[in-house]
Amino acid sequence: GGSGSIQGAGRRGKVNSPVNQEQSKELGVLRALGAGRFRLAWTLTLEALTLVVAASVMGIMIGATVAFSVTSQRSLFTQLPLPFNFPWGVMSWLLPTALLSAVAAAMFPAAALLKTRIAALLRSYL
Repeated sequence: GGSGSIQGAGRRGKVNSPVNQEQSKELGVLRALGAGRFRLAWTLTLEALTLVVAASVMGIMIGATVAFSVTSQRSLFTQLPLPFNFPWGVMSWLLPTALLSAVAAAMFPAAALLKTRIAALLRSYL
């Protein structure tokens, strides 16, 4: 229950820490080269959206294929007509929620990193 959620959040924080450090290095170097804060925040947001869209499309394709296969096999074995119904209702709220989560997950850490001075970014992680 609750303790599992707390442990999972702690593990994710430990896993993401090296990623955040690496990303802050990249942001420091790009800012030192003259990249603007808005452009970097936009780039990080587009990166997160691209990953979420790619994962969503792959998950939908794999899930629909498996569900169709299982439904077809069950219909064949039971000799009963079982229609395959794609869960459009679930997709209508799941995909926008995933996209919104991706934007939030990219923008808040990016905003915090981009407020940091360039020298501090480079000094603390190089």
